[in-house]
Amino acid sequence: MTALTVPAGIDHAAVTQLLAELIEIPSVNPAYDAASPGENMLGDAVGELCRSFGCTVTTTDVVDGRRNTLARLTSATSEKSLLIEAHLDTVSLPTARTNDRQLDMSRAEVRGDRMYGRGACDVKGGLTAALLAMQQLAAQPLRSLDVVLLGAIDEEYQFRGVTSYIAEHLTDQHGPNAAIVLEPTQLQVVHEHHGVLRVEIGITGRAAHTSRPEEGRNAILGALRVIDHLEAWNDRSGGRIMAVTTVSGGTAINIVPESCAFGVDLRVLPWEDPHEVLATMVEEINDRAGDGLSVTVTQLLLDAGMATPAQTPIVRAALRSGGEDEAPARVPFGTDGSKLARAGVPTIVFGPGSIDQAHADDEWVDLRDVTMAAERIVAIARSLDAEDLHAPITSSGAP
Repeated sequence: MTALTVPAGIDHAAVTQLLAELIEIPSVNPAYDAASPGENMLGDAVGELCRSFGCTVTTTDVVDGRRNTLARLTSATSEKSLLIEAHLDTVSLPTARTNDRQLDMSRAEVRGDRMYGRGACDVKGGLTAALLAMQQLAAQPLRSLDVVLLGAIDEEYQFRGVTSYIAEHLTDQHGPNAAIVLEPTQLQVVHEHHGVLRVEIGITGRAAHTSRPEEGRNAILGALRVIDHLEAWNDRSGGRIMAVTTVSGGTAINIVPESCAFGVDLRVLPWEDPHEVLATMVEEINDRAGDGLSVTVTQLLLDAGMATPAQTPIVRAALRSGGEDEAPARVPFGTDGSKLARAGVPTIVFGPGSIDQAHADDEWVDLRDVTMAAERIVAIARSLDAEDLHAPITSSGAP
């Protein structure tokens, strides 16, 4: 087992050492590299480090022997709990060097205030901050708030780590009272994010020779009509984000195309039900391809967004940790946070780094931001330790 070592305290040296060690433990999601051993080596190392802080650590098999790691730092009375979630998996390593840095992304490298390496930003920088915060909180225990760190597998593919945790731990009334999901938000407190609906839309017509196109039914032209209508429909949605991302059709340049298919990635609003959005989309396009053309819609991915009311204690505590001028934010990308929020846990997304660096061939995170994130997680936990987290909060819903 790889042993993690970290100096006491939250400072530049501790951040640099621990983050480098985390980066150099391979944890590529096997969905992106069949030869990858998965996340267990990283989860085991995180668990052992948390044990050294005095945490109780358990693991749960999720899929194909890949395990979630759960570490609980117990307070004096254990009246309430804060969940901190970090996914253990990363996307694959770059297969080609297309920039001038020539970095080996399986290794950690410091240049100035930046740490480079796969997962530095997404999300081992956030995991570093959480571990250092746990160490600090263990040294000065909380009165009533247990702090639970979940190292979840498979966020980068099918969210099976967090959904397994929810199925195991949130089926009764004794789940966490609040959650921080670690993702690169540039230290913004994210209380809302979009959901996602991905579909493939197929148009079927009739082939004909291009010298007599009127005898056919052109599926590509039908697809263009549907796309035009979808764009107009989406423009009226009040903030959804739509992209047509794939297209295929036709068999030869002298044959009127009988079929065409295109993919749509639609980022639904935080409070929308993606099932309802899908049903509306199907209704909108059913008759838009044209006479003699049929339309089919195949669902590829459906995931709701997250909308945590701004007055929730976790949001207020996180904002206080950043200063008086900070306001809660919304981001367009999805996270594990939406699953926790739908399970009834008031949740924010927060962490060092920018989504612009996540998954990049030269992925990096600013070490100063990791240090600040660790300090803010400590401040959030201490603030929640003094609050009543059981008081009901009324959801604000859509603005």
